[in-house]
Amino acid sequence: DWESLQLGGMIFGGLLCIAGILIALSGKCKCKYNQKHSPLPEKAIPLITPG
Repeated sequence: DWESLQLGGMIFGGLLCIAGILIALSGKCKCKYNQKHSPLPEKAIPLITPG
């Protein structure tokens, strides 16, 4: 019936929301980890030289 379909949709939506948050947080952690190591090569190879 309609109530069981609505309940299933709410549960499915909640699971998708939680999964999206976890993916976003894991992506941010990977970006922070990469940013710690990336400034050294950027300083070693300047793209625009002053002057």
